[in-house]
Amino acid sequence: MGLTYGVGKFSFLVRNTYFGKVIRDGFPFGEVQEFSPKVVTDISVGYDITKNLNFTVGANNIFDVFPDLQIYKNSYYGVFKYAPVQMGTLGNYFFGRLNFNF
Repeated sequence: MGLTYGVGKFSFLVRNTYFGKVIRDGFPFGEVQEFSPKVVTDISVGYDITKNLNFTVGANNIFDVFPDLQIYKNSYYGVFKYAPVQMGTLGNYFFGRLNFNF
């Protein structure tokens, strides 16, 4: 679910993405594991510098949500802490973006 709002030269975005429950089979070496649902929130604020130029700053996964930890056997014996079965496994990231429309 997302909300985009613009007022004057500013634009605002808030987006929540729901990742449902996942059941993963660790075959051939692990076990069946259930991962709980998670919600990831993204935000951004943009400003129209000119009619054709926009600057935006924001963050994806602002609250630094991670998937559940894998059980030891499913992590290839400690190599992969999180399973890439829902959202990404690198946490949040922040960005700046310059858009030019012609």
